[in-house]
Amino acid sequence: MTSDGSSYSWFQRALKTQNLHLIRAAAAEVTKVELRDALAVCLVILERQPQDFERAVLRWIARFAIERP
Repeated sequence: MTSDGSSYSWFQRALKTQNLHLIRAAAAEVTKVELRDALAVCLVILERQPQDFERAVLRWIARFAIERP
């Protein structure tokens, strides 16, 4: 992917597949994964790899605390 716009589109399509390998690969190409999208990733992790959910959601909560006023 060459532009951030197309990278973000790829990331959004990957989210719809709920395939964590695709999601992680696409997320690596995006400049920044927004909080809303990161939460969507957490929900996929809950569904597909529940053993990793606690770590992912704790990281999301930390980001939320830092990024939101």
